[in-house]
Amino acid sequence: QWKQNNFVGQGLSCNIGSAAAGSPWLQSVNDTTGRGVLISLNSFTISNVPNVLNGPYFGGEVMVAWSSATNM
Repeated sequence: QWKQNNFVGQGLSCNIGSAAAGSPWLQSVNDTTGRGVLISLNSFTISNVPNVLNGPYFGGEVMVAWSSATNM
């Protein structure tokens, strides 16, 4: 996890490139159901940091927004 200009993000070592933009990052995946906890998504790369995909950190604020949107 990293923070820059009040943006909290995280990086994932990967050389898949931008073709997978928007793909979810899951944690604690259940092998039977395939469900897990969404913690981020492929968002951007940094040109001078090769083979690292970056995405926002989904914390409590994202959970509140998701819960509000799905309970309308």
